[in-house]
Amino acid sequence: MVGRVPWTLALGWMAWATMAPAAAKPSSRPTAPTPAVVTVRIESPSTRIAVPSEADRSAAGVLIDKVHGPAPTDAPQRRALAATLLDQANRTTDLPVARYVMLCRGGQLAADTADAAGVMRAADLLGRLYDLDAMAMRTEWLAKVAAIALGADIAPAASACLDAAESAIETADYPVANRLAALAETLGHRGKLMEVISAATAWREEIRLAQLAFDAHQLALATLQLSPDDAPANAAAGRFACLIQGDFDHGVAMLCRGNDARLRSAALADQAAPTTPAEQVLAGNGWWDLSDGAGRVATRHLRDRAAMWYRKARTPLAGLSAALVDQRLAMLDADEAARLRLAPGLSAEIFADATFTTPVARRIDPTIDFNFGDAAPADAAPRDEFSIRWTGLLRVSEPGLHTFVVTANSGVKLTLADQVLLDEPDLSRKRSGLKVAVNLPAGYLPLRLEFLDHGGLARIHLSWIKPGQSALEIVPAGVLWHGR
Repeated sequence: MVGRVPWTLALGWMAWATMAPAAAKPSSRPTAPTPAVVTVRIESPSTRIAVPSEADRSAAGVLIDKVHGPAPTDAPQRRALAATLLDQANRTTDLPVARYVMLCRGGQLAADTADAAGVMRAADLLGRLYDLDAMAMRTEWLAKVAAIALGADIAPAASACLDAAESAIETADYPVANRLAALAETLGHRGKLMEVISAATAWREEIRLAQLAFDAHQLALATLQLSPDDAPANAAAGRFACLIQGDFDHGVAMLCRGNDARLRSAALADQAAPTTPAEQVLAGNGWWDLSDGAGRVATRHLRDRAAMWYRKARTPLAGLSAALVDQRLAMLDADEAARLRLAPGLSAEIFADATFTTPVARRIDPTIDFNFGDAAPADAAPRDEFSIRWTGLLRVSEPGLHTFVVTANSGVKLTLADQVLLDEPDLSRKRSGLKVAVNLPAGYLPLRLEFLDHGGLARIHLSWIKPGQSALEIVPAGVLWHGR
């Protein structure tokens, strides 16, 4: 159970203001640093925590009410408040109870105002952070949205219902998947949107086929208990595991023993664990080629598996092979970001002091690579004695040892996946910066970098050396994201 949070300490943070974006000057690249490496292992993002107690939620609600007041009755204002609460919750990493309450309130307000994107954002974050049934919460909120959505809200609501239906398929919750597809179809008829009706119909068929695959999988598992080498049963069980659930760790071996020739060929190439780039590309191609004509869920899982092999092979590749792999990886990254409702860049909060207490501007920065010099980082910020907090997600495509380097003229604190990697109050005498080596898993990891300036020529750069490489580069825009 989550303990009580000292809410009085949160008031300074909660009273932030939304300001217009401000420009900042990009800089030249830092030189390679020389400090010793500190190795930190991050195996996975933080484990989900328990839902806060009713008493703690009540205490947090009182504080939030003091900051925001009662919920307005006007629908546009209620939707705006939902967005504010979700935005604050997305950036609150040190107050789990307040974060939970803001997410629940923001999601409920979004549902009451037919804001499907807000509902999905709230439910996704709740499910990622807290030990609860996010699918049930998402479904009930979307049902509210579907009941009241009109005009321009209809298409986004239908899209959200179908996205949620896809998640329900992957957890084999077919009644919920069908309910969500039916909500999308109802919305399509209400808005007379033929493309929505067609999409909902297609998803109903996808759900039906997934249900059949699940039933076959259950029968296959029973058969395999008696006959482990039964080829049709291995094919059915492996097909469901890999194509519907994305569980290749268990499914590949079964496909290798199965009687589906195309799936068996791809699985054998995968099971061989190729080590040369050419063989790795071939292993990826085997899965990618199977995705042509597959359903939406199967296509995503097959291409994700292909991407795993493409990323292993990518560094030594050149010419046409490299262009093909890059094209396919870029396609997958864009699809994944859209599915997770992410936008490029990190969210930056700029404060008019060096203690992160007086926010004056917000913007999205594609990278952290700035030489502010003697200029202010934003129009409303001072030239000296300011601070900036960047928050968002780091997309790690290849697991392994990543070396991060932070160079700055003053203090920095780098946190990744809720672990503090670097915390130095003054870098002014360390021109080559601070360096830390981290073993990272693949996926999206929460990232936060805090920078404070006490005077002089302000600068801040976040660089890295990727696994298997030696060149230091600014962490590029393509791997930094924030929630929409």
